[in-house]
Amino acid sequence: MNRQLTEILRYGIGGLTVTLLNIGIYLFFNALQFDYRISNLIALTVSKVSAYFINKYYVFRVRHTDRKEDAGKLLRYILSRGMTAVLDYVLLIIFVEILMINKTTAKYIVQAVVILVNYLLSKWYIFRQS
Repeated sequence: MNRQLTEILRYGIGGLTVTLLNIGIYLFFNALQFDYRISNLIALTVSKVSAYFINKYYVFRVRHTDRKEDAGKLLRYILSRGMTAVLDYVLLIIFVEILMINKTTAKYIVQAVVILVNYLLSKWYIFRQS
């Protein structure tokens, strides 16, 4: 299997893991009667941290280079994932409160959008090869 296809497959496996973690945490806190926005913030925080390590070590197989380069990757990760966390949060509110979509269905739709954006940012911005 060629390198690009293998990487996409690893991203799919890693992304599925992070997505299931995100949705699982979201549903768990919803079941505890947390406001769906708070449930989403908790899910986003845990899944974004987990995704960094999965993407760095499993998907893109980035090994330690030097502290400056590692710091740059971490900063790019924080900025881009912060942006997609805001996208996730705002889209969920729009879908639930404006479009009146069920909060669980809305979460699934939002995750599909965020997964695509996260892959593109990871591939071409965060973990790009020097």
